[in-house]
Amino acid sequence: MICVGSDYKQEGENLANFSSNDDAAEKVHGGDRYSLRIPSDEVTLIHRICASCENTIVDIVGGSAYIIEEWKNEASAILHSFYSGMEGGNALADILTGKAVPSGHLPFTIAEDENDYPKFLFPGDKTRVIDYGYYHGYTLLDKEGKMMPVGGVPPAMDIDAEGFWIVDGQRLTDKEGNPILANDVSNTLFQKVETDEESGMVRFTLADGSTFEIPVFEALSIRFDAAPVTAVPDRSIPVEIEYTVAGSEAETAYVDYFTAWNVTVKIDKYTRTISVKLDENAEEGNVVVIASAGGNTVLKPLFFTYGTAQIDPPTWDPQFGTGAELTSVPAQFTHSQILPCSCTSVFFSVRF
Repeated sequence: MICVGSDYKQEGENLANFSSNDDAAEKVHGGDRYSLRIPSDEVTLIHRICASCENTIVDIVGGSAYIIEEWKNEASAILHSFYSGMEGGNALADILTGKAVPSGHLPFTIAEDENDYPKFLFPGDKTRVIDYGYYHGYTLLDKEGKMMPVGGVPPAMDIDAEGFWIVDGQRLTDKEGNPILANDVSNTLFQKVETDEESGMVRFTLADGSTFEIPVFEALSIRFDAAPVTAVPDRSIPVEIEYTVAGSEAETAYVDYFTAWNVTVKIDKYTRTISVKLDENAEEGNVVVIASAGGNTVLKPLFFTYGTAQIDPPTWDPQFGTGAELTSVPAQFTHSQILPCSCTSVFFSVRF
């Protein structure tokens, strides 16, 4: 392997001492490079080493593109490591040994000739104007058919009969020299997850083959046999609403009303019925019903408005819950609004 590139003067990073001599300032370059090619003595070195070793890798150390046409076909591989700093040697070793993959996009276009790039502004020449136009960079090279061909032969990857990765017929190995399995699950937690509908259990198979089971848990929920907004034609007659509690621990669920506004509420836990009576002179009201079991709590509101309306039987939408279509609304029917509850804080998990 050989590392080549430009020093700070060739890169154009040296700055003139303007306080000493203005004439010298015009002669010392700071900015663009004079040449886009590797220094001639380093090119000579590339030729000689590549002639002596047919498996030579050339690493370019520099901050921008280089013209490599005169020697690119002599090298087995070409890397551009930019300015990689004090850990650059270790990083380069990781790439060459396969520990790290040198993937990424170049921030510039590598041309075959200097004339494929826009002209540079040289020191002391303030008369030139560079016109990039609509096409520039790789788009201009593509338009002019000056794309750099990709050389070499792509590697042939496959999986052998025993399930190991192979490249060009040879097994890939890790840093300890062990062959690499294509379906290796040693770095995964689970091999598979299965659900047994009959037993209601979920079986987890870990990477080492061991298994464990846990019961399937159905989330707690409560549903009402009523529309979200219930019309109350007579304030003196309670409205009866049936409810259903579902979930893994529904049979032991505690059900009660959490808050009530402008309504009187009674809950019959045996018939699973909620009796709601609108208060005298109240135009609307609401009640929030609470269901709790096994550390899970659900709150769900019901709304009531004074008037008469023909409401279709409730339908269940998995996204929006219980709903109903209002087919006719008399003048005295008013739209219900969500009104503030009397509580200010709830000290347990809540799910609507």
